[in-house]
Amino acid sequence: MSGNTNVPLITVRNDSKTAQISRFEMTIGDLSKSFDSASDFVPPPGGSIMRESPDGVNGGTRSSKVVLQLSGFDPGESFSMYVDVDALAADTVEDYRRTFFNNGAAPEAVVTVGGEGLTAFLVLPANPGLQSSYSFSLQPPLRTLRITSVAEAGGSEFVTKARLRVDGALVTGSDGKPLEIGSQFTTNVFDGATIEISAPQEVYKNIHGVDITDSVENDPAKIQQDAEERFTAIGITVNDVPQTGDPTLYRFDISRTTDVVVKWRHDYALTVAHDFAQTESLEKDAFGNPWAGPLASEASGNPEPAVKKNWVKRGDTVVAQVDGQVLDFSRPGLDVRYVPKAYKAYGPPNVLRSAQANQADRLGGMDIRTQRVSAFDFTGAAQAVDLATVEIPQSPPPRQQVRAFTMSGPAGITYVWQLQFGIRVNVDSLSFAALPRVYRVDNGMDVEVGSGEGTFWFKPGARVKVVSAAQAAGPTSPALNGWMNGDGYYFSSSGDIRASDGQLAQGGPATGPNNGPVGLWLAEYPSPLAPGQTRYRGLEIPQLQRAARVLWRYGAPVLVVEVAIGEHLFQNDPARAEEFNRPPDQIQLITVDGRNRTVGPNDLTVWDPEAARLYPVVPGQFRATMRPASAVNQTVDVLVTARYPQPAHYPHIAGTPPVALDPDPNDDFIFREVRYSENEAAVDGNRRFTADVQGRTVLLFSERQRSGRVGQPREFLRVRVVETRGF
Repeated sequence: MSGNTNVPLITVRNDSKTAQISRFEMTIGDLSKSFDSASDFVPPPGGSIMRESPDGVNGGTRSSKVVLQLSGFDPGESFSMYVDVDALAADTVEDYRRTFFNNGAAPEAVVTVGGEGLTAFLVLPANPGLQSSYSFSLQPPLRTLRITSVAEAGGSEFVTKARLRVDGALVTGSDGKPLEIGSQFTTNVFDGATIEISAPQEVYKNIHGVDITDSVENDPAKIQQDAEERFTAIGITVNDVPQTGDPTLYRFDISRTTDVVVKWRHDYALTVAHDFAQTESLEKDAFGNPWAGPLASEASGNPEPAVKKNWVKRGDTVVAQVDGQVLDFSRPGLDVRYVPKAYKAYGPPNVLRSAQANQADRLGGMDIRTQRVSAFDFTGAAQAVDLATVEIPQSPPPRQQVRAFTMSGPAGITYVWQLQFGIRVNVDSLSFAALPRVYRVDNGMDVEVGSGEGTFWFKPGARVKVVSAAQAAGPTSPALNGWMNGDGYYFSSSGDIRASDGQLAQGGPATGPNNGPVGLWLAEYPSPLAPGQTRYRGLEIPQLQRAARVLWRYGAPVLVVEVAIGEHLFQNDPARAEEFNRPPDQIQLITVDGRNRTVGPNDLTVWDPEAARLYPVVPGQFRATMRPASAVNQTVDVLVTARYPQPAHYPHIAGTPPVALDPDPNDDFIFREVRYSENEAAVDGNRRFTADVQGRTVLLFSERQRSGRVGQPREFLRVRVVETRGF
């Protein structure tokens, strides 16, 4: 208000942020006065004014209020007019400064605006002094703003990390620091205020539930070291409506009571690790290196989840798995493996502690990662075990499984691995295959581990007896007269046994580091022999420190062959290759070394009729009964150990796009089929190879031979191995 005190200029500005004003009213204040006229309107840009009262004529119809209808009066715009202040019934000279306000006991003037269903009014306050102009402003109405920052789990776990800005100013607490909101925070802000709610992308807590977000922000390595809980911002809802875009920031102008919820995904750390302390042999090789082990790769056993800190959603069920064994092929012809014999656990996988107990321990200051750890075997039994006495099965399942658990807090699983040496036992004739026995000596007692042919497993230091029956059936039956294919340390490459007393005529154990024999020959076992008891002969190993191998000989002819998959049976012996040019009469499975053990005798080999050659396609050991060309009425047992070639024929990376196995349909190399796979590899209808996990696959091809021949070309079989690895 300004200008002539009798006919002042009134300017009205719309300072709201969103509302359009469509009605304006102003009362006179001192009711002994009136508005004689309202005139000389300057409407808002693009808008219009329609006057209801008073009229625009001096001396015309008077009114106690100015009433206007407006259009196009938008935020940021203004209009103006002149009003004539007179007495009720006379044309007088009055002073609006003592009529609208400063008028003693008379009421003050009231300005009312409305539009879009909203109404606001302002009582013009008394002002000391008589100024030349006056400005009055109407504060916008207050709006209620409620903010909650909460994890998904039940809506009861609050993440005290949301921050609030109002019109750019950060809202602070009583300590002057930025207010961090978790449980519901309620405040009143003016209508149209710009509200900004922000949150970090991730919030971390340590094992005791203490927020460490600020400390790890500039040192990500501390996340791996200290973080055990993680909250990840997943979205913001406004009045129950999810907002799209950035889940950590939302900005809007408030126009009504508003509820804002910052939502978080709550994850707990599942830390998976390996304990390889028992995977290194005490025995050293000639260069001073461990004869076997240790395991070192975190990928050993293909653990799922992987060996690292894994973030798992609260409430999810976890079934952790690891391979039942990892075979070591660094000692050709000898059996070495590493077995996860048990696991150590804290948190949810430690079934001896409840979720409530773990929570109380953690929040009470206990580090459950070191103070609440128990060891379990893989039987699923809910009882702790002594790691020193855990029994490892001779044939562990392909995958070992941790008892399923629910992520109710930070969790840890450590697989405890054990090095084992295999003692491979074979007999030179299928007729005598049931005669061998293998014993472990526990506390002075002989415990039978297994009988017949096979590979028998022991941890380092075990006391073992490897024996076989002295006679096949009775006094006149074939006798145990020696062995062949020995490992060269416990069993010499071959040996002869005197039938008269069972003593060694030739061969025996090597000399160990202490200048004594590494084994003790047992001419008679047990000794003394009880009446009617079967007599055995063999070797006692007081402390097994490496793998062993023996093929007991009872007299029938036998051939021992070790071959890499991809080669035929007598690849390096052309004379025998020509001699054994007929398909085998029988294939007998002894052991499978690959992870996939669901194979039968017919799956172990493939016969090439063109080349008259036998190709092993599965790693392990089998016996082939064959007939030599020079004596087709006789049979010869061929004991075959098939191993993967090192390196494999084709390297492959897990999870990569399909690879064409037969890219040129016109060449002479043709893909036929997958013969064996330990990682569920697949070949589609377009002969494209895929595999998503690590492992080896054996493929069968054929190769046409065209040159130098008349008539139809011949096709020869070819076997190739693919090794799939991770990045």
